[in-house]
Amino acid sequence: MPQNKDKTADNALLTPDALHHLLPKSYFLLIFRNPTERILVGMYVVYLKEWFKVFEKDRFLIIKTEEYPQDIKTHVQRIFQFLGLNTLSDGEMEKIVKQSRKNVKKQAIGPMWQETRQILDDLYRSYNEELAELLADNKYLWKDDPK
Repeated sequence: MPQNKDKTADNALLTPDALHHLLPKSYFLLIFRNPTERILVGMYVVYLKEWFKVFEKDRFLIIKTEEYPQDIKTHVQRIFQFLGLNTLSDGEMEKIVKQSRKNVKKQAIGPMWQETRQILDDLYRSYNEELAELLADNKYLWKDDPK
């Protein structure tokens, strides 16, 4: 951004600043996937801390990708409640729950090697620990997820 000319990383204006300027009452729905499974850009806490500098934590609803398909109805209800929307009828909810999913993970090249998984788990461990602390929820350690 032109406004960042001659600024350091500590005082530069970032996307959260610009969005807050334009839409200060925004709400955010984030869906995090186990970073080891995702591999790239999985250091969520680094980015989330920047957003939390500008927006209150209660403006964010964060869901784990691994949990969503296990109980779609509960997650959709949480999302509607978070956004202050009316509750869906049972029929409307059933349509959502029964919809086919478009972004289903495909294992085209086979499962990840255990050695690779361990390297990535080690890489992301400290970031996941910091994320779990920031969100006050140990589920973001991704320790109990199926591999």
